[in-house]
Amino acid sequence: MMKVEPAKRDLGLIKPHLKLVFTDEANSRWAAAVGLDHPDHKFHDGVAFAVIWFLTGSIAAAHRAVPADRKALERELKRDRKARHLIAQSRRLYGENVPSYLEAAVTEAIAREAFVERAIAAVGVFNTGRQPYRPFAKFVRSVGDHYRSATNEAPIVKFNNARGAGERYSGPFAELIEAAFAVAELIWTRSGIKAPLSAPNSKDQRLDYARKELQPNRAKRCSA
Repeated sequence: MMKVEPAKRDLGLIKPHLKLVFTDEANSRWAAAVGLDHPDHKFHDGVAFAVIWFLTGSIAAAHRAVPADRKALERELKRDRKARHLIAQSRRLYGENVPSYLEAAVTEAIAREAFVERAIAAVGVFNTGRQPYRPFAKFVRSVGDHYRSATNEAPIVKFNNARGAGERYSGPFAELIEAAFAVAELIWTRSGIKAPLSAPNSKDQRLDYARKELQPNRAKRCSA
């Protein structure tokens, strides 16, 4: 179960770097991966938030809490949700000309809320039988949902065993997964967190995991 204070420390380390998910560079790279010339904000924001949830999930996986923390975490989640709602209301008043400080505040509020939700979920859950790389699995499914909405195509990682290492897995969705993961990895590295991201190490391992995670039977079980 997750230790709250060390996890909050790591959350504080990634906060200054979360703005990287909302850069034009990230947006262009994700759009290019799936062949979209003019992706809407829903696609970019969806992938960006999937990255944020993956990062906070990796922090949650690296630390554990005790059941006594649950009530305090639930109170904190209630405060965070109220704060995010108020910030979002202020943001809407500006329309398309949202100040950068409000964009940063929204990003931070989402990250805090995601972290606390994962902290609560981790309380009382034991390692035995847990799905390995659970945050990465959720990241893959979330990115898959936004890929499907943006392209009207199923999120599929293509596999060709005749190719060499690093080239066996391909396709637009595979490119998007790796492009989004690259941003998460950059944020994680810049934050200086010592624990590894909760994901397979190599590109081939990640894409093989993503391919299997989105197989119909597996996806149906995970969403149940």
